[in-house]
Amino acid sequence: MLIIIFACLLLAAVGPCDATSCSATTSWQQTEGALVKVSVGPAGVWGVNVDNQIWYRDDTYGTATNLGSDWTQVDEPRGSLMDLDVGDDVVWGITLKGKLTCRKGINETTPQGEKWKILKNKAKDVAISPKGQLVAINELGQFVYREGLSSKCTRKGKWFTDTDSSLNLTQISVGEAGIWAVAADEKIYHRPGSMGDTGNIGTEWEQVSGALVTLGVGKDFVIGANNADQIWRRDGVASSTSGGTGWVLLTGALKVVDAYNGCYAWGVNREQDIWLGTF
Repeated sequence: MLIIIFACLLLAAVGPCDATSCSATTSWQQTEGALVKVSVGPAGVWGVNVDNQIWYRDDTYGTATNLGSDWTQVDEPRGSLMDLDVGDDVVWGITLKGKLTCRKGINETTPQGEKWKILKNKAKDVAISPKGQLVAINELGQFVYREGLSSKCTRKGKWFTDTDSSLNLTQISVGEAGIWAVAADEKIYHRPGSMGDTGNIGTEWEQVSGALVTLGVGKDFVIGANNADQIWRRDGVASSTSGGTGWVLLTGALKVVDAYNGCYAWGVNREQDIWLGTF
């Protein structure tokens, strides 16, 4: 087990990092296996490896803070997956042809689910919140979403496109701390008014200081990695400070990192090693 200490970074116009309900000290545990993508949610820990195979971490359904016991390969939709995101009794993903897909039949008895359903819609990234808010980025880098909350895996439901923004988004995440995204220029954005996992998409995108290539939304923080694989946590995300109050630097190295509603995160590094961190 590695004990990694967070240190606060002072950014322009930003004071020292404020404390959250999570600790400033993180303990990292490595699991066996190798992945290039990992996601965590109420339905457990899921990932994709370098061969685009899909894996579920046994004994993490409903208890994603658990390190789990083994990796079980999940059958693949047509064309396998290049990315996925975990919700409540559903996993959404993107096929190698860029089509949205979702996994049906996930529950405590069958945590790996039963079958995939492929949609006609195409996307570059997709995210679903713990309560079922579904958001994505289309092929043009635009923010798209379904209204309200629904964890159901279905082709039904109208998609809305945010045409008011000229941002070229590349990655998106949604949860209790709201809707956050990173753009092609690695700038970070969030949508004020989207906190609480209520299905509200909030107002227009607002930039947050810093630079990331990937991020994951937790309960009152956002965690991400930059192009140098540095891991950053944005603390102080609250209704009055929805963009957070300061960044905390973790002295580890991850390429992909994702969070859920508790004080923990899952991630993978450039060597495809898989890590669980608790705060």
